[in-house]
Formats: sequence, structure tokens, C-alpha cells
Amino acid sequence: MYCKVQDFISDFKEESQKTLQIFNSLTDSSLSAKVYSEGRNIETICRHIIWSLVDMLKTFGLEEMHHQKDQRFENVQEIVRAYQEQTEKVLNHIPNVISDNQLEDEVEIYGEKWTKKQVLYGFLKHEIHHRAQITVLMRQSGLKVPGIYGPSKEEWKNYGMEPEE
Repeated sequence: MYCKVQDFISDFKEESQKTLQIFNSLTDSSLSAKVYSEGRNIETICRHIIWSLVDMLKTFGLEEMHHQKDQRFENVQEIVRAYQEQTEKVLNHIPNVISDNQLEDEVEIYGEKWTKKQVLYGFLKHEIHHRAQITVLMRQSGLKVPGIYGPSKEEWKNYGMEPEE
């Protein structure tokens, strides 16, 4: 968990770049990929990540949003642009509305009481979780998955190694 707001900001900057790597590896035709008929497709998961940038942090007063929760993205470029816009809002807003000494303060979120540091931690883990879902759908769609925490299967040969089984 976070003891300093700046630690969250640093982590979020790093993780948002990883999310952009994933988004930029998508193709327009891959956006409809899903595992089963009732499941979410890639576009829906991307939209959920983008919407959650504001939804989870509205307890801190971040409510401005240019796209609506049910707005569909037609292509990867729209997804990347919306994500970058919302990420910038988060990075510009958070330091102005929460200080280190407020991290233990409780707020209500999803009908529960969470400390502000729990909200920040959960916010980041939520994005990572859904980003991982996208990588599974990418792999099933035949797309190369970029190695964001180390080499992906396709990247091992760049290191002169065979991918592990």
C-alpha cells in the first residue's frame, strides 16, 4: 500500500505506459475478440479500464470525463487517445486533492469503507488485472503480446534464448 501519494503517481505512470504498450499492440480487427459468446471482448475491457480511471477515483472528486460509459470505440486509435486523456486527468488531479496525511482517511466506495490508500492500491491492481485479460485475448487472436514485465514468448529469441514451455 502507499505511504506517499508520489509513490502512487510513480507507479501509475509506469503502469499506464505498460497499458499503452498493450493497447498499441492491438489491431482494429482484434477489438471484437472474446473467449466465449457471453464474455467481454477486447474493446469492452479497454472501455472498462478507461471508465474505471474516473469511476474508482471519483471519491477524490475526479468526475470529468469526455467519453460515456456506454460509448463504443471504433478503433485502437480512439482507445489510446481516450486512455491518454483520462490518464493525464488522473495524474494532474490526484496531487491536488489528496495528501500523504490523508491516505488513512476512509471513503465510501462500492458500498464499503476503504482508506484512500486502499482505493489507490485497488485502482492500480484493477487495471493490471484487466490488462492481463486483454493479453489472453490477444494471444488467442494471434497477436504478439509485448513483454511488459520481461520478455514475452516471442521476445525470448531477442535474448538468444528459447521460450520456456
